[in-house]
Amino acid sequence: MAPTLVFLHEGLGSVSLWRDFPEALCRQTGCGGLVYSRWGHGNSDGLDRARSVRFMRDEALIVLPQVLAAFEIQGPILVGHSDAARLL
Repeated sequence: MAPTLVFLHEGLGSVSLWRDFPEALCRQTGCGGLVYSRWGHGNSDGLDRARSVRFMRDEALIVLPQVLAAFEIQGPILVGHSDAARLL
């Protein structure tokens, strides 16, 4: 079974910035794909409190593992740009 590509958008953006890239890359590689906007970005739920200075760290170490578990994704290939690439 092919791995799943998980696309991580930049710190201030959303999945809309990826445009058709995820679909094209998944098609070319035969991999599955997961594209989502983090909390407070794009069409996701709005923030109900200020972000902490550890926001990106928490996204990488707490939130992302929860998202992967929710979708039962094991051994993902993370694809990021800008701030998200630093999570890799």
